[in-house]
Amino acid sequence: MHLRSGEALMEACDRKILLVDHTKFQRRGLYQLAPVTAFDLVIVDAGISASQLDTLQAGGAEVLVADPE
Repeated sequence: MHLRSGEALMEACDRKILLVDHTKFQRRGLYQLAPVTAFDLVIVDAGISASQLDTLQAGGAEVLVADPE
């Protein structure tokens, strides 16, 4: 099976961590490396809404909300 470079990187990792600001959940991008559920940990800023946080957690993602301090 031929993997694209992003997929190959994901496969090679022992732990996958996504660092993202809350505004990225309100847009559609041209490219997606992987679904959020493919990451072991999602770190997001405190601007994330309660509903977005619930959606992430319901999808099985471990979510850490970064403290702005």
